[in-house]
Amino acid sequence: MIASRLAAVLGALSLSLLIFGCDSGRLHILIPDFIASGVDGLKLFRVATNGLQSAGRVEFGKIVTTATGQQMEYTQIVPGKAAWGPLMARVTRPRSGQLELELALFNDERPAFYRFASYNEKGTSALADGEIYVGTRP
Repeated sequence: MIASRLAAVLGALSLSLLIFGCDSGRLHILIPDFIASGVDGLKLFRVATNGLQSAGRVEFGKIVTTATGQQMEYTQIVPGKAAWGPLMARVTRPRSGQLELELALFNDERPAFYRFASYNEKGTSALADGEIYVGTRP
């Protein structure tokens, strides 16, 4: 029941994003100190020719258990735009205190590479290694 409802919601969201011309990318991230650091989300940065530009954030919500495993609610917030969410990310816990997430990131601007850093109430971590491309491959 929950899985079919989730599939219907995700299908409707995917259709609306296609209609409005949004590209998406899949982000796989391991947050080794998720529990100890009380991570609240990810800050997103667009890679530009003149450096990094702030591109919003992903706010983490609660973790729920479904028939297919654990999922985390999240919302992607881009300044000056309507928020995307709540969405669901697949969750695994490789070790105690760690959290591995697979989530979608959306981009309604031109295709770009993005970098990210986790944040909590104390501040923002250093940028994670690597980047994700959101858009049609050049």
